[in-house]
Amino acid sequence: MSSQRSNRRERLSVNPSRMERELVIKLESAGIQYQTQVEVPITTADFYFATEPRPTLVFVDGRPHRRTAQMIKDEEPNSP
Repeated sequence: MSSQRSNRRERLSVNPSRMERELVIKLESAGIQYQTQVEVPITTADFYFATEPRPTLVFVDGRPHRRTAQMIKDEEPNSP
């Protein structure tokens, strides 16, 4: 496995979706700075961009979020 591919995998969640992997490839090829799996007060953002005046949060849902167990988890409020 190439070093670049290994770094991408480390920056994503444990089981990234295809859409998340594709977004990472495009962001890195464009040289755009980002963070992944960043906890914010009520949830975890898949991608976090330190933009001004406020950060930009991106949530990439997809096939994994269609499973009943995940849909229940997505609906649960996170404790602060």
